[in-house]
Amino acid sequence: MAVFIGTSPVHGVSVYRVKSDINGNPRFVVHYLAAPEPPKRANDGFRDHQIAHIAQAKKVFYGHLYRGRDFGGGIVFSTYQDPFDYVDWCIDNAK
Repeated sequence: MAVFIGTSPVHGVSVYRVKSDINGNPRFVVHYLAAPEPPKRANDGFRDHQIAHIAQAKKVFYGHLYRGRDFGGGIVFSTYQDPFDYVDWCIDNAK
């Protein structure tokens, strides 16, 4: 179950805590729309743009698509540091 733990202080991104992985590492989820938007292409439909946005979010947050039922459209990542600092750092250093 995804539990809301707060928002990042700089960018205001909501961060959720989910169950740890099989090795006990803490995992967190953010929505893919929290990542900077990728450039639009001329003939992209909604689904094409959505796929591009998810791919962009996976690169920005160094994570994977979260497939749990309790959170739709999430990018999951694992970190031992403060998750809010990590999210802000990822967005600030996005390419």
